[in-house]
Amino acid sequence: MVSASATLASILRCFQLSWAFAILPRIHQATITTTSAAAASAPHMKSSQSGLSMFRPAQYRVTNESHSQSFESWPMNVSKFTARLSQFQGHGAKPNRVPCGAGMDRAYDLPQNCIVVGEHSVNDPIGSVRRVPVWAQAGLLAAVYFAAAKLSLLLAIPPGYATAVWPPSGIALAATLVLGNRVWPGVWIGAALANLTVETSWLASALIGTGNTLEALAGATLIRRFIGVPYRFERGEDVVKFIAFSALSTSVAATMGMTPLVFGHGLSSPQILANWWTWWQGDVSGIAVVTPLILSWSVRGAEASPPSGKLEAACFALLLLAGLYAVFGYRSQTAAPYQWPFLILGFVIWAAFRFNQRGVTAVIVAVCAAAVAFTVEKRGPFALAAVSESLLLMLGFISIVVTTGLVLSAVLRERGRVAEELRRKRDELESRVRERTLDLERANRALREDIAGRKAAEGRLQESEMRFRLVIDSVTDYAIIMLDPKGHIASWNAGAERIKGYRAEEIIGQHFSRFYPAEDLARGKPQHGLEIASAEGRFEDEGWRLRKDGARFWANVVITALRDDSGTLRGFGKVTRDLTERKRSEDRLAYLAQNDTLTRLPNRHMLHDRLVQMLAQSPQDGRSIGCMYIDLDRFKYVNDTFGHATGDQLLIQVGERLQKCVRSTDVIGRLGGDEFALVLASLAKSEDAGLVAQKVNAALSAQFDLDGHETYISASIGIAIHPQDGGDAELLLKNADAAMYRAKEQGRNNYQFYLPEMDKASRRLQLDARLRGALERNEFLLHYQPKADLATGSINGFEALLRWQDPQQGLVSPGQFIPILEDTGLILPVGEWVLQTVCAQIKEWQRQGIKPRPVSVNVSARQFQQKNLDAVISRIIRGAGLDPALIEIELTESLLMKDAEETVRVLTTLKASGVTLSVDDFGTGYSSLAYLRRFPLDKLKIDGSFVRDATTEPEDAEIIVAIISLAHNLKLKVVAEGVETEAQLRFLRSHGCDEMQGYYFARPQSLEDSTRLLAEDRRLQLPAAEEPAAASAVLIVDDNEDDLERMARALRPDGYRVLTARSAQAAFDLLTRHKIGIVISDQSMPGMDGVRFLTSVRKLYPGAVRIVASGASDLASVADAVNEAGIHKFLSKDWGAARLSAEIREAFRRTGETPG
Repeated sequence: MVSASATLASILRCFQLSWAFAILPRIHQATITTTSAAAASAPHMKSSQSGLSMFRPAQYRVTNESHSQSFESWPMNVSKFTARLSQFQGHGAKPNRVPCGAGMDRAYDLPQNCIVVGEHSVNDPIGSVRRVPVWAQAGLLAAVYFAAAKLSLLLAIPPGYATAVWPPSGIALAATLVLGNRVWPGVWIGAALANLTVETSWLASALIGTGNTLEALAGATLIRRFIGVPYRFERGEDVVKFIAFSALSTSVAATMGMTPLVFGHGLSSPQILANWWTWWQGDVSGIAVVTPLILSWSVRGAEASPPSGKLEAACFALLLLAGLYAVFGYRSQTAAPYQWPFLILGFVIWAAFRFNQRGVTAVIVAVCAAAVAFTVEKRGPFALAAVSESLLLMLGFISIVVTTGLVLSAVLRERGRVAEELRRKRDELESRVRERTLDLERANRALREDIAGRKAAEGRLQESEMRFRLVIDSVTDYAIIMLDPKGHIASWNAGAERIKGYRAEEIIGQHFSRFYPAEDLARGKPQHGLEIASAEGRFEDEGWRLRKDGARFWANVVITALRDDSGTLRGFGKVTRDLTERKRSEDRLAYLAQNDTLTRLPNRHMLHDRLVQMLAQSPQDGRSIGCMYIDLDRFKYVNDTFGHATGDQLLIQVGERLQKCVRSTDVIGRLGGDEFALVLASLAKSEDAGLVAQKVNAALSAQFDLDGHETYISASIGIAIHPQDGGDAELLLKNADAAMYRAKEQGRNNYQFYLPEMDKASRRLQLDARLRGALERNEFLLHYQPKADLATGSINGFEALLRWQDPQQGLVSPGQFIPILEDTGLILPVGEWVLQTVCAQIKEWQRQGIKPRPVSVNVSARQFQQKNLDAVISRIIRGAGLDPALIEIELTESLLMKDAEETVRVLTTLKASGVTLSVDDFGTGYSSLAYLRRFPLDKLKIDGSFVRDATTEPEDAEIIVAIISLAHNLKLKVVAEGVETEAQLRFLRSHGCDEMQGYYFARPQSLEDSTRLLAEDRRLQLPAAEEPAAASAVLIVDDNEDDLERMARALRPDGYRVLTARSAQAAFDLLTRHKIGIVISDQSMPGMDGVRFLTSVRKLYPGAVRIVASGASDLASVADAVNEAGIHKFLSKDWGAARLSAEIREAFRRTGETPG
């Protein structure tokens, strides 16, 4: 048994070796550099001869003289980085490259004079280490590990080699964190060599070394991922995470290390568990004690000790040594006083309050070293217990010491940072107050100066006018011309002489139209420009103009009307600028826009134009046009692996190979990225396109030589054939694209012909994929369609309509994406977002002083099936602090009847919360009248399909009248949606409909337009009544034009207003716009006979007298007319004018009205 002093010395020598790794990263402070290794580790980063040109988004550390914080950075290019660095140094700051790791999940605000100066990856050292080769770092680590392990083996417990404290584990983890994962060979070599000195089996040593290496890598990975760098334990939770991850990672080494010992030494189960526990405890203790010490001395920027720190530290050290000896140095044969060791916590707390984190870790090391040393020497409170109990007590003691010291240190550091931030904010606020005071003083001084300057300005005005004339004459880049009201030239500056070639004396008095080409004169363009300028004040145009020598030049022309104070036109000011060079540049850019600059193939736009031309010129001889969509399968891998330059070279070679696969009459184009397209002209049969696709696949599957890199790719090809797969270019390309996606789904490196089912499935699949995350990307928006009161015309509500602004497809129709939201369940969060947005918008209208109107929100079947729908709606409305009466919940009729009893319960709860309830699309479902009476509804919305044909289809009109009557009997309001014409509006008003919604008043509006409608109090323009006096109007309906005109001539002399229609549909339209007293209808009309027509009139317009005029008078027709249509008279067509006049007078007497 070694002595306590020898054991303590061994442990301290391990810690001295650890110290080497603590100070290694601080050997040299290097400037910011980039290496090929760093570039290789980030293939997605653009590189150049001078290093990396883009910094990846990552965590960075920046410092100045008074502040140091971590924050999240966006990419910036090198030039911007250099400029910001110069600005930063100009403020007196000292940049310090201390990466903070992309794995950190937090960031801090950055002072205004701080910038990003570095980044970190798992293979980068935490500090700016001198450029030491990796093998040298690994070798040094192996030597340190070996030495520490040999010293630590003095504490081994037979028959294995596990120790109660294993400092090499802490050294390995700290080295992996400080130097990066790339030094793992050093851990393995050191561990394997150390075990070879006590184990004869190479395999056992290799396995134990592997376990120690995986322990370090696992621990480093967990710490980087969940704690981040620099590893200074900024928060208390960082310490807890560190200890937890240490305990987790050490189980790897303990398990792998015990495996060879179990098989090599034949240990029993209790021995296995005891040795595994000892091994695991030793590794945990070693990491908990050693790693924080190394890390605290590895990271730059730790706080300096206070001025009186040296004296205090000396006293502290003496007291600590005395306390350690007092607690652990005694020998006793009685029960161990286990509470004594915790008296040492007072020193740990003292260190946390008075010294920095480095001091705390040093105290922890000293305390733990003393505890281990004295316990091994059979001294102290832990020595008399059994081995397993002693180890457990020691592990608990070490854990409490480490956790207390590091957590308290982190909490105190965090408190200090908060105090410093509060001080900085206070100083900033005081600085702003001073600045605002100075600004106010400057503003007052400027105001006084402005008042004094106004008088001087008036005196300078006349002088300015004279100078203006001189300036006009001195401007040579612009032709400035003054015209009289008729367009004759009144003045001419030097610029006009230079641009147009005329001297002033040659041109003054001429009409300005002489500068226009003949084609513009033929269209009256000069006079048109003057007319617009006179009406609107200004006219601007670009086009060709003529110089004196007849040459053309491209000009920008601005004509401004000049009026005096009374508004009288005094002339025009005309400014012309020569833009010929710009026009040529634009033409050149237009040419370049037609071709891909990399492959020199036609680009997407030109390929589309060529395809359109080929389709327009397609022969009528039965031949087809093939469209092939090609996507390279492994291009991204090549681009990411070898860089963008190699990827570009691959695209060039692909274009060259494709040209060899087609005829001269075919067209090849690059659509963008790794996508190409072929247009195959004049195909004898569709299968020929498949042969070309096979040829393309064979060509692209061959080896590519890219600057010495041999690589292989393949292609997925989709084929669409004109005319069966599409009649226009857009459809052909789209269908070929859908077929290409099918080829990818089939395993790539093949071709597929387009099938109709591909398009729908592919489009839905793409929409589904893009919809996921659309809510988080803020791609949804709301449009609002106003509802108008049919009595007053005022807006009395809106309906919120969901829209999706897809970045790829633009504004997507709700019919396309809402069913997908329903199927995927995404409608639930989207529905909550809609209601939250509506509530927030109503509150915003109230804040703006605009009287809010109720807004209706649609609830889908999937939402209604939620068990807590009523609670969700109430929570959102209460959270917004909104009056529930301003929210209207719309449900479809079919949804209500799925589970009527449950519907009654949910609607009753919602109604009790104060919201308004309405049934949407009423009339399209199968509502039970009994249940409809039980539902606590407020409104019924007539489906737009009925409104659309209400004035032409009597069945739809009768349904609307029935719905209105039913709703009013149930004390419900009626809203008609889909109102698009004045006739529909008149019909609805005449039958008592309460509200309308539709394009006739307004389409769905954006938020801005809807707010403007409310602010301006926009109203529905209600149509004026078009009723003849005393309702003495007669409507004659007959498909025979001669009979129609004959009856009209017979009645007009009697003073009637005669309206005519040649069909029942046209008659219904007239009935909606006029009050008709008598309706005369022919019995035999196509589409709808007279009896059916008059039966509908009887239901819709019961006040009108109905007469049937027929050439035949069979008994059945008469009975139908009387029973169904309730006619007043059945009149045969052999009547005379006198008889017809008498019948009409009698009919009017029946109504009690006097005609004429």
